[in-house]
Amino acid sequence: ASVSFTISSCNSDEYNLTSENLNMNIKKINLVQESLERVCRDDLIDSVAESDVFLDFMIETKVVMNKFQLYTKTLAEAELTEFKYNINNDDYLEKFINLAGISNEMEKLLIEKHNLLSNAQFNKLNDLEKEKLLIHFIDGPNLMTLKNGRESILYSKCWEAYQADLNHAEMKATTGILACSCLIVSGPGACACVLAVLDKLDDDKRAAKRDFEECQEREGGKQ
Repeated sequence: ASVSFTISSCNSDEYNLTSENLNMNIKKINLVQESLERVCRDDLIDSVAESDVFLDFMIETKVVMNKFQLYTKTLAEAELTEFKYNINNDDYLEKFINLAGISNEMEKLLIEKHNLLSNAQFNKLNDLEKEKLLIHFIDGPNLMTLKNGRESILYSKCWEAYQADLNHAEMKATTGILACSCLIVSGPGACACVLAVLDKLDDDKRAAKRDFEECQEREGGKQ
């Protein structure tokens, strides 16, 4: 009697492999099946990564992150403290996003977030695959302008750690925005949750820069 094994392809078409003509044991069959499943999952991740719905969300997220950071850089320490204190005050937040010039961008971000979370392909991904998707998009060089002279000396140990910290902070922030349960509204649709995530991102980036500068000073002192 022959023994029949079944391997499923990505599109669920099936074909049979018999022990008589292929002489494969169960362990090898399982390895083939697992390998095929990994390929299928990677194909799914790539498909989502190249989709308009994902790219539109990531672009709007980056726009809001950048404009928020540009505005907070103009604020005094007392104003930043006031923002943190009023993070749940809708009237204050409405005024804040108007001053920051991100009202329209916030509304677009919430729409693109809703579209992504409603996407069937994206929802097939598990949490680890979603994290892999975000890392693949975010894990690129963050450019920093440097002056000529001594300030332009970069120590690889410091720079690589700085890059990793920035990428990790943006990945955490993007994941946090996806987890926000904001409705698509205008006005104080300012979504306190998203602003709190952006505030945390701002803090993380400031901390990363401080660590980078301290590292540069330590390494420079060894010369």
